[in-house]
Amino acid sequence: MKRLLVFILLGPVLFVLCIWVVFLPLASFMEGGAVRYHIEVDSYLAVLFGLMIGGFVLALVDWLAEMLVMRPWFTALIGWAIGALSIGALFNLSQPISWWFIVKGLLVGIPALVCSWLVKRTQSSRASMSADNSVS
Repeated sequence: MKRLLVFILLGPVLFVLCIWVVFLPLASFMEGGAVRYHIEVDSYLAVLFGLMIGGFVLALVDWLAEMLVMRPWFTALIGWAIGALSIGALFNLSQPISWWFIVKGLLVGIPALVCSWLVKRTQSSRASMSADNSVS
């Protein structure tokens, strides 16, 4: 349940921060001016709901990859692939630069990595606390 809360509540916030901190400055620098959004939003609640569904999907991927040692990186890779394939039409860039798909993938990959790392860290600390209690 905590995994879902981390991915659904923290994921969209980190996504927006990645747009403001990573994508927009880099895109503005490369384009030489402002970058326009190519999004028509009827309801910001619908956008938030869509981001929460994306967080749910990544939480499911993280849960399925729980036995992997590099689980945060696997979740980030899946998030990167989702971002690279689905964010292509959201930003209107003047030149079709082939490496923009890497940056667009990072918009989802970085929040997925952070959320998965937080979940793994809380699970490992909880497991070590229960091990310490059982030894005592």
